Amino acid sequence: MDEARRRTVVRGAAVVGGAAVVSAAAITGGLLWAKHGPAVEAAPTDAYPQPPACTSVPSATVEGAVPAAVLEAETVGPLPLSAGRSCVWSSLDASGEDPRMLIVSFRAHFSDSQSSGEERAAAELDALAEGELSRGDTLVRPAGVGEGAEAATRDRNLTIRVWYGGADAGEKVAAIAAEVAAAL
Repeated sequence: MDEARRRTVVRGAAVVGGAAVVSAAAITGGLLWAKHGPAVEAAPTDAYPQPPACTSVPSATVEGAVPAAVLEAETVGPLPLSAGRSCVWSSLDASGEDPRMLIVSFRAHFSDSQSSGEERAAAELDALAEGELSRGDTLVRPAGVGEGAEAATRDRNLTIRVWYGGADAGEKVAAIAAEVAAAL
């Protein structure tokens, strides 16, 4: 075997060996962290072990906010110390209507040895409310992007965030958030 071919084989073996070592270290570290790390699932005391499904949002609420609504996207997945789900409806293709969009995001916070899911949900809402206008237990503020508005509220260990883009968004978003929370 010539010298160039031997170097190529050695480099290839080094890359494969290095990848195996890094993978093994990552898996071992993940197992050790999971053993004593943050909560990855709900505790028995958490009222919401998972975020609600998009179907839990009343269809009358969706249709009232977004006529001819179409569920465009539903995403779900784990988040740090919680799990989240987002639902996106739009009426961008509805003829004769102004385009509107409704996004509802649920986040179920999990309890662990450090704090409860309810405390984490309250902390998330407090962080969102910093310096913002609040209506009762529901935070309402103009959207950071576009001509919409956002409302955020919580129910025990669940935070509910609603973004609405459409006519009279600021007036409607708090009512939409209240209807979603009441339906759960």
